[in-house]
Amino acid sequence: MEKKDDYPAVLKFFTQYILVPLLLIYIIILYFYAAKILINWELPQGWVSYLILAYSVVGILAILLVYPLKENASKSWIKIFSDLFYYTLIPLIILLFVAIFTRILEYGYTEARYFVLIIAIWLTSVVLYNIFIQGSSIKFIPISMFVFGFLSLTAPYLNVFSVAKRSQKSELIKTLTENKLLENGEINFKRKISDAVVNDISDKFNFLAKRNETTFLFELLPTEIEQKYTKDFTDEYGWRSNSIRNEFKNVIYLKDKSEEYRSTTIIAKNVGLDISKYRKLYKINYSQPQFKYENNTFELTVPGTIMKSEFILIYNGQKINLFPELQQLFSKKLRSGEQFVDELSISKKVGKYEIKIMFDSIVRNISPNEKEEYIITADSYIILIK
Repeated sequence: MEKKDDYPAVLKFFTQYILVPLLLIYIIILYFYAAKILINWELPQGWVSYLILAYSVVGILAILLVYPLKENASKSWIKIFSDLFYYTLIPLIILLFVAIFTRILEYGYTEARYFVLIIAIWLTSVVLYNIFIQGSSIKFIPISMFVFGFLSLTAPYLNVFSVAKRSQKSELIKTLTENKLLENGEINFKRKISDAVVNDISDKFNFLAKRNETTFLFELLPTEIEQKYTKDFTDEYGWRSNSIRNEFKNVIYLKDKSEEYRSTTIIAKNVGLDISKYRKLYKINYSQPQFKYENNTFELTVPGTIMKSEFILIYNGQKINLFPELQQLFSKKLRSGEQFVDELSISKKVGKYEIKIMFDSIVRNISPNEKEEYIITADSYIILIK
């Protein structure tokens, strides 16, 4: 950068007409998103940190790329961008600290959260340096990055690995204590407990087991359970988080919104198919939804697992919605729960053909106010055609 050579034309075009305009668009969107968060007063799960870090990193990269043009009088827009960029980061850094501390105070440190916090502190130092120090140099960016990175990996007691393990140990003990699960320093797996707490404990066991904290975890387990899962803790591929989850014998499953839906399941009794009246049988799924018959193309849009108001058959480019036929299978007042039928299928005349779609089972979920209806099928079907 100290050479007097002309600025590369390609790089100049890229920064002037692509990178900086994209950053301007991005920051406008990001500010609107931040305003939405403030209005709703609710942080989305993890997204805020990633969006802010992306803008910060790409913006600093842009600052480094345009640095040779900063003092060029004919490139005043470069100087304006370089000066304003750090000011645009101030409200975003505040939001970043709020987001990361919200997660840390609720769930404790992990390696990812610790690094986000370190980057937030580093960004703060870069912003303060460039705003308040006259004659600031871009050398501060790589030097400060190296210092923060080096200390976060090597500092005794404060490095990312020891902080994450220490924090999750503390969170685990806190969870066990608050739910009165510890008796003589060991977990009482017979005590009544909610499924949310069981999942939380299991996740923390999984986290610490993968980081070789077996001694600490064994101290929390009764002798018979410790012996039962010794191999799981020591085998890198043998450990599963369900190991501890399955030991809790008195779990209370709390209702969620999905359980408020009234559910009816229709199951076909017969596994044999009568194909005597049909000319061809096809089996289709989401990866192979199309078949050809007599130079005609048929395609069934396999929606995966959930359908809402659409179940589309495409015949030579013509779209035919089969959802009404699917709804008719539930036209009778079927009670909630499982219902067995001799055959589960829908038929439809398409052009000069008749097709029959066979199902193994179908589930219908209806909301309490009956305004929402979801029909769930398998992700593969048998189709007969004549």
